[in-house]
Amino acid sequence: MQPFPAPLATDFEHVCLTSDEPEEVVPPMPRGATVAKLVQGGGRIEHSFAIIERGYLGVRSTSGSSGAREYWVNLAFLDPRPVRPAGSLLWSLAALLAFGRLVFCTRHGRVPVLELMRGEPDREQVKGFVAALEEAVHRAAAARPGSNGRLLRDEMKEHRRLLGAGVLQPHEFEAAKARILRAHG
Repeated sequence: MQPFPAPLATDFEHVCLTSDEPEEVVPPMPRGATVAKLVQGGGRIEHSFAIIERGYLGVRSTSGSSGAREYWVNLAFLDPRPVRPAGSLLWSLAALLAFGRLVFCTRHGRVPVLELMRGEPDREQVKGFVAALEEAVHRAAAARPGSNGRLLRDEMKEHRRLLGAGVLQPHEFEAAKARILRAHG
């Protein structure tokens, strides 16, 4: 009987999902040209969104009472289709643009990370930005080659980074982690 050959280190991919000492997750500083930009609100609250050509979305929220808050979202992990806001009976993009707000979630974690108002500053600008966002999401996802284990690890890192940035609450992170594991399992 022939013995089985010893496996090579490249034959396996190990993914560590939990640890007593979580890995520091710092994204590379997004560089590149701004593909599209949208500013909503004004007065006391203003939201600025910028799609960067290398696959990130910059979000800056400014409030008179609490100052400015900035964070980045890796577009490879964003679902390009908005979801129906809670309490809304509408579901099509056209209906949401006409009557409500657009809420974008992470692809597998299903956590809301971006909300656009329907007509600020006007409907055509929002439609143009959403179209550019969808295209950028598809490009970013296509540029992330790798095994299922690597995508799982990277998506978990992105959610942990969003938790650290205060975009996600701990209970949202735990629920997202369970959904990500189910989607990749």
